[in-house]
Amino acid sequence: MSDSQTLRRIIPVTGLTCASCVSRLERSMLKHESVASVSVNLALANADITVTDQAAMANIPDWIKATGFDVEQKSALFTVQNITCASCISRIEKVLLKMPGIISATANLANSQLQVKWVNGLVQKSDITTKLAAINYPVVENDESSNEEQGASKNTLALSAMMGAVLSLPMVIGMIGEMSGLAWMIPAWIQFLLTLPIQFVIGWRFYVGAYFSLKNGSANMDVLVALGTTTAFLYSLYLWLFTPSMHLYFEAAAVVITLVVLGKWLEERAKNLTGDAIRQLMR
Repeated sequence: MSDSQTLRRIIPVTGLTCASCVSRLERSMLKHESVASVSVNLALANADITVTDQAAMANIPDWIKATGFDVEQKSALFTVQNITCASCISRIEKVLLKMPGIISATANLANSQLQVKWVNGLVQKSDITTKLAAINYPVVENDESSNEEQGASKNTLALSAMMGAVLSLPMVIGMIGEMSGLAWMIPAWIQFLLTLPIQFVIGWRFYVGAYFSLKNGSANMDVLVALGTTTAFLYSLYLWLFTPSMHLYFEAAAVVITLVVLGKWLEERAKNLTGDAIRQLMR
């Protein structure tokens, strides 16, 4: 980027064979109003292009091809964290395809991998990883670190699910007793203290996921869990503090978060087992 108004890219070009090719490509590119300057290097087989409009970057490959030349394409397979549902797949592909120079982006929910093809020069691999990190889907750089990250994630989920089960069990027992006509329901202040760490410590991952999802103009399961459990928690808090009602919903918020985290742990465990089986088969 040369200044606040222009963007500069050096793009490898295929098919350049002589000075006439250089001249033809430069003349053709300068016909477009958004192209401020272009310098084609025959020896390096690239075009140094400056445009005045960021949106024009996406058109550069087509303009080069229209002149009879082509651009160099690259592709890579990324292992991405935090892919949990079809909404994640859709959001990742949608965000990447908006980047000028991205040709295709295909994410796989089963193995959390992402196949991306792009125009070399318009986009760099680092641009893709930075964009993914910005929308809360960080890239794992290699298989070894991927295994370590997956193991750590699985252990964290297992610990969270266990803590959630221990904290919510007294409320579940009380709820079952209440449904059976027994006065087993524990005091409201104890329900509040048991639910508080589940809602805002164990459940913090859902708030983070919901934030990034809404920030990028979409909604996923994290939004649903965060919205539903927060509503139940705050409504129960209101009933406890400002009304005589003792019919609270703290246990509902706690159990929902615990069950979803447990489901995520089971899903992560299944992915790890599947990945291990595939790697063994490849060996």
